[in-house]
This record gives sequence, C-alpha cells and structure tokens, in this order.
Amino acid sequence: MEIIKRKNGKISYREKVYIDGKSITKTFQRKTDAAKWKSRLLIERDRNNSLGIKKLESITVNKYFEIWLEIKRSKSQPRTVDQYISTFKNYIKPVIGEMLIEEVTLRSGHEILNRTLRKVKKTRANYVIRLLKQLFNDAVENDFLMRSVFSKLENVQPDRKDIVFWTKAEVDRFLNLTIGSELYALYLVALNTGMRKAELLGLKWDCIDLNSRIITIKRLRDRYGLKDRTKTNQIRKIGMNDTVFAALKNLRKRCLSLDFVFVLSTGSIIPYQHLSDRYFAQDIKQAGVRKINFKDLRSTYASNYVMNGGSIYDLSKILGHSSVEMTEKKYADLSIEHIKEKSNVVNFCSSPFLAHNNSVS
Repeated sequence: MEIIKRKNGKISYREKVYIDGKSITKTFQRKTDAAKWKSRLLIERDRNNSLGIKKLESITVNKYFEIWLEIKRSKSQPRTVDQYISTFKNYIKPVIGEMLIEEVTLRSGHEILNRTLRKVKKTRANYVIRLLKQLFNDAVENDFLMRSVFSKLENVQPDRKDIVFWTKAEVDRFLNLTIGSELYALYLVALNTGMRKAELLGLKWDCIDLNSRIITIKRLRDRYGLKDRTKTNQIRKIGMNDTVFAALKNLRKRCLSLDFVFVLSTGSIIPYQHLSDRYFAQDIKQAGVRKINFKDLRSTYASNYVMNGGSIYDLSKILGHSSVEMTEKKYADLSIEHIKEKSNVVNFCSSPFLAHNNSVS
C-alpha cells in the first residue's frame, strides 16, 4: 500500500491489483477502505480464475445505464422509462456516473441517499434507492458484476401523509355552485364512485351498462394516451347509485361523443394534464370551496363512504386495491367533526362526576 502525503497535510492511501496482466489502482482517504477494496478484488480475481471466467472490460456507471435502459425500453411503459432517465440523471449520475461500475461502494449509496433527502421527500428518495438496487442487481445477472454492493442499503421510513378530502358540506357547496360546468357530470361520477382520474378519462361507452347499472373499468388514459389496462392490470366492476345512473343516462342522451363518456362541450377529449390545474381549479374558485387536487375526489369518496357506515372491505373492492390494508392506510381517514361526534359512543363516567364537572364549568 502506497501512502501519499499531500501539501495540505492530508494523507491518502493507494492500492494496486493486477488482473489479467493489467494493473488497477485506486486511492482512498481511509486505510481500511483501501484494504477492503484490494481484498474484494483479489477474491473476485481468484474466483474468476478458478471458474475460468475472463474479466469483462470495465465500463462506467453512465455507460452501463445506457445499456440497461435499452433493455428496459422494450419491456416498460414510456412513462416508466422517463422516470428511470429523470431519476438517474438527477440523483444517481452526479455521484457515481463517472465511476467504474466495479468500484462503486456501499458508501456511494449512502451518499446518494443523503443528497437525495436534501432535495425531495422520503417517498421519492426510496424510489431512487429502488432504482439503484435494480441497476446493480441486474448488473450481476448480466455478468457485469460478481455481486451487488447495495444489498444492505435500506429504504428510509416515509412520513405519514395526511389524506386530503372534502366534507359533505364542501361537496354539496361545490356541486350546487358548479352545476353549469361542462365537466359537472365528471365531478358527479368521480365523487360517487371513487374512480381514478385516468380511469374516468379512459372510460368508454362500451363499458357502461345502463340496464344493469354497472360500470366496467378496464382502461385508463394518462398523459401518454389510452391503454387497454388498469393500474393494477385487473378488470373490475362497480355499481351506479341513483346520481351516477341519472348523470350517465343524461350524457348518453346528449351524445357528445360516441366513444368516450366524458368529453368537453365541443365533443373533444379532456386534456389529461390540464384537468386538475385548469378546469377543476377554475370550478373550485367559482364555488369558493377549499382547494384540493382532482385526485383528492377519490379520497373524498372513500373517507365519506367509511364515515357513512360503509365497510372497509367493500370499499377496497370498489377502489380496486390489492389489499384491505392498503385501503385503511390510504383512504380511511375521518373528519374532525366525525371523530368528535363518535367520542361519546363509549362513555364510562359516572353521573355524579358529570354533575361536578358541569357545576365547575
């Protein structure tokens, strides 16, 4: 091991390993890191030699990501590929992009995680870690590495997010004051079914059975276009209450579109990316109610469903969740008014104690 003393007084350590007749050197700030690096490479060299495996040519993480991405393009949705590219560019590449793939260490993963947490929330940071692990696990499967250094890199525990939803009074005010909106029927169905935004915008008339009052959900339309699948890849059916039945029957009679159920007054499709921040935001402003996002109409339906005595199990099926636990975790929040109202369902206080408290107050 070579000890390097710099002008500023700092000391670094350089190690060298010969593999296939070529020398590989690397410098470390800590002596233990240098020793671990050399030991790992020597073990891998000896293992490869015993198995007759020739060491692949070293490539940088940037180059490996390009190879990995080309494989993923043929198997993944465009939206997913865009997320891969954005995540790698913003969080992974600045730290390890120029490093050789076999020189990346667990410490690099912790540095990526710490830098990411300074910029985004914990849920987003966990997505970065998942991508990092996937990259290096696939590198092992594709014979770029003998093992992944990130097997012990753990996710961070995300903060519990408060569920945003309207109370019944807010829903009533919004619907009463936006009855002239061209998207009024869309709001009615969203609030009375809990359907996702992409499911509503991808709903076609072939999935509406007015005779049996059943809606079949088997498509979605997001910013990338229409897809013949749902988010969970499961087809589900939900019933129409009287309000939904009347709204869809009226839309059918108006015949704005022979294809999509919900369209603009001109018959053209509703722009996916502008629904919440343009059309819905304007109608909220007109109604003078608390501002929420369009996706929060789903949690409004779910929370009010529970507060009105609906079963969590039934709600899970209606929303299309994979488990009841997911429904409880995401959508079963109750309003403060409901919590206070139910606080006296069980009350073990004695009458004299209540009388004493009332006299004191």
